[in-house]
Amino acid sequence: RTSPTGCGTRTHSSALVTVLTREVRGLERRRQHPTRAPCVRLGITPFPASFPVPDRILVCVAWPYANYLLHVGQVAGAYLPADIFARYQRLAGNDVVMVSGSDCHGTPITVSAAREGVTPQDIIDRYHPKILETWERLGISFDLYTSTLTENHYRTVQEVFLRLLEKGYLERGTQDQLYDPEADRFLPDRYVEGTCPVCGYTEARGDQCDNCGSTLDAIELINPRSRMSGATPVVRQSEHFMLKLTKL
Repeated sequence: RTSPTGCGTRTHSSALVTVLTREVRGLERRRQHPTRAPCVRLGITPFPASFPVPDRILVCVAWPYANYLLHVGQVAGAYLPADIFARYQRLAGNDVVMVSGSDCHGTPITVSAAREGVTPQDIIDRYHPKILETWERLGISFDLYTSTLTENHYRTVQEVFLRLLEKGYLERGTQDQLYDPEADRFLPDRYVEGTCPVCGYTEARGDQCDNCGSTLDAIELINPRSRMSGATPVVRQSEHFMLKLTKL
């Protein structure tokens, strides 16, 4: 089911709580009554009392950007293997929750919106329902497929960030980044194109070259140009929050 806002199936935070609560309660019942192994929905005969208590397994699958139609490579590389694993664990009698959702905040979405002259929300509203339809047609067995537009997502991300900041795991730092003088803003990697320094491909992006597969830094591009204005960007220092790996 899709929510009235079109943001996803069971997108409200209470839905996630309900799903996880049911899983926990189900496990507790099994611990109290091990002979009542709960694979009824799959038509499997209950396990004997001596069978090990089912494990609780959380399967977290990659979140696709809501700016394009999924392709076979993504399904084969990320979603089908996860679905096979989750289905096996359910058949084995374990408590499984497989979750994912559409990433509605990625730079690729704003790039697509700018190219078409529409808002990012227009792009999301177009592709998120199609992604949901893809999962339904393929039979991918998500217990929860949501999006990054939910209040639960906003709240959780902010709580994690603030907790890391309070505990001293984040620090401010500067790094060189390309700046568009005409648009008057710093440019994310995907807002920059130029010539690949490895193979000479003239349409390489700021994060990678699709021709040779090299991972790049935007400032490494030869003759870089802004995808926003077409201007030649300049290098300036920008401030960022950085994770202190030495404290982990």
